Amino acid sequence: MIRKGVSMTYRRMVCLVLAMVFAASFMPLSWQVSRAEEIVTEEMPSIPADDDVEIVPEDADPAEDIAANVGGVADVDEIVPVADDVVFGDEDEIAVEAPEEQSVSFEAADYVAEIGAPEDIAEPEAASAEDAAVVTDDTAPADEKLMETASIGEAPTYGGVFDVYDTYFNFYPYDMAMQNQRYDLYMEYSSDGVNWARTGYMRANLIKLFPQQGYKIDGLAPKTLYQTRIFYGKYLSTGQFVTGPVLNTQAILTGSNTAPNIKKITLKSKKIKRHRVRHPGYYNYAGGMLFWHRAYTETYYTCRVKVIVKLRQKPGTNGMWINFAGQRKYVPGNRKKYSATFTPYPNYFAKKPKNRYKYTVSVRSGQHAEWGGYSPEAVRTKKLR
Repeated sequence: MIRKGVSMTYRRMVCLVLAMVFAASFMPLSWQVSRAEEIVTEEMPSIPADDDVEIVPEDADPAEDIAANVGGVADVDEIVPVADDVVFGDEDEIAVEAPEEQSVSFEAADYVAEIGAPEDIAEPEAASAEDAAVVTDDTAPADEKLMETASIGEAPTYGGVFDVYDTYFNFYPYDMAMQNQRYDLYMEYSSDGVNWARTGYMRANLIKLFPQQGYKIDGLAPKTLYQTRIFYGKYLSTGQFVTGPVLNTQAILTGSNTAPNIKKITLKSKKIKRHRVRHPGYYNYAGGMLFWHRAYTETYYTCRVKVIVKLRQKPGTNGMWINFAGQRKYVPGNRKKYSATFTPYPNYFAKKPKNRYKYTVSVRSGQHAEWGGYSPEAVRTKKLR
């Protein structure tokens, strides 16, 4: 009986607890929120109010609010200044204006390395005698200033190559080292050393190789000695021509204006040699088929050719130029007979060369082995003997 009473009591208590939990779940939400606010108010300590602190709306004027709170006109020191009136830095700092622009002459530009604060600018050193000659006075005429600043102090460094004929010559002023390209190049030539004739400007380009860029200077007299010189030059805006130091170049002697008076030209074969070469057999694949070539012996000849030129009269020059099979040789002397020996190219004759092959020979009188001094040419075609 006692156990049954305890069991009933336990069941009632459990049912009572479940009923309370079930009832609490249906309580209104507003009551829970208000209860939470009370709890927060009780737990959080209140902040002591400050009578001088007041929240100012964003659109309110600070000066009007300060006057309203104090009960009078706002103090000037309490007004926040406008951003444009604010000056950053110390009160004693003095605003430094930008220095005025200084005009520096072209001649004095070498002295000015850097423009800084007035106390940092060092006084330039005294100009030397050479610099004083370059820097002109402000009172000097403008043309003199322009002449001094635009003068050329360099001279050409390469004498060039000459190819001289009877009434003209070709001049090649440049080399692969790119010399003589600093300014426009000019040449002067004279037959007496007093009166000089000047050519037009010579200017290098990138179309041809520099050693192949030649200029023709004509209007010369035949069999005449000329002195030549080159220099840099340019025209100023005023139209005045400015030149640099000269470089004396080749003294040339122009050739005769008449072709050599040919009497006879003879071609003689010299040192004829017979060659035999044994070639072994071999296969050759062509057109999808394989061919066998038998061994054979090749026979050919080589020789040297002597050209003999006989004239009716002496040419009156320093020598004779003989051209044979794309080769040429200079034979010095003023006489009636000249000869030169050549090795033909290709030096290959299928048969013995004597009395079988013909060659064309051209002859010019000349003045020098390097720069020519050529006369008009005389041409003959002869059989090799």
